[in-house]
Amino acid sequence: MTPTELWRQNLGRARAVVIDQVRRIPAGRGIVEDLIQSASMGLWIAANKYQEVNNGTQNASFFTYAYLRVKGEVMKEIYRNHLLGFKAAERNIRVSVCEVQDDRADVPDSVYEDKELLDYIIDRLEIERWKAIARRLWIQQLPHATVAHQFGVSEAGLHQVLFRIKKRMKLIAEELREEWEG
Repeated sequence: MTPTELWRQNLGRARAVVIDQVRRIPAGRGIVEDLIQSASMGLWIAANKYQEVNNGTQNASFFTYAYLRVKGEVMKEIYRNHLLGFKAAERNIRVSVCEVQDDRADVPDSVYEDKELLDYIIDRLEIERWKAIARRLWIQQLPHATVAHQFGVSEAGLHQVLFRIKKRMKLIAEELREEWEG
């Protein structure tokens, strides 16, 4: 099966991942189209890599293989909307997922502005280990498994720490918003 056929056949499942995640976040309904775009992009990336990894052995079904890529792309978009949305919207610098993932030389300046804002928020975290984890995940964009290995924890353990980091970063972002608006 070609990557395009795999992608088309599994778009409904990718949308189901989005619906599942939207239920878990406050005010998630406002970003559904962005999340569907992210899921679709993750599915496309997985479809193109599936045949390389699988080598025709049929070790895993395609969507079993693609699920983590799809969910990862959706979660990245959720983080961007929740951690950067208030400042980016204020400055009209929201960037589509395609622009962020594009490796071309003409990456818009707004991507760097978002990263600068994110880095500024990360820098205000009190715990050095949290800073290092956040920078590796959201600035360097390393995979969760790699970061977990670097810090000697399981991926589940990393997700527990990430929950605390994101909670603190949201508080910092709210403090910054009040500071900048006032």
